[in-house]
Amino acid sequence: MERSEARDDGDAIVHTVKRRIIIVEDDPDYGLLLARLLQARGHETRVALDALDATLMAADFRPELAIIDLGLPGMGGLELVTWLCAHPRLVHTVFIAIRATRRSPSHDPKGMRGFMLT
Repeated sequence: MERSEARDDGDAIVHTVKRRIIIVEDDPDYGLLLARLLQARGHETRVALDALDATLMAADFRPELAIIDLGLPGMGGLELVTWLCAHPRLVHTVFIAIRATRRSPSHDPKGMRGFMLT
């Protein structure tokens, strides 16, 4: 169920619709960082470190949004999305694909330490 919360953010009033969001990311630090950022905006989150955990977690949690790393080891992100889309309890879930890629240090923007989101 959607819950809306109004927050006074200086001169503007910000309305936040709270969502259930699952993050599937094999890098635990990145998954936790993303979860904390979303929790700070009022969302309920779960983090799965691989596709198997995600399949088990998603059916019970019933996320409204799934953020999935395409480069998961084992069952890849695209295969996972295909599986989740076919699950009857997840027909209304929206999927966002992410991928972190290593790049040479000479191509990194300052502070990215070897990773770029593409």
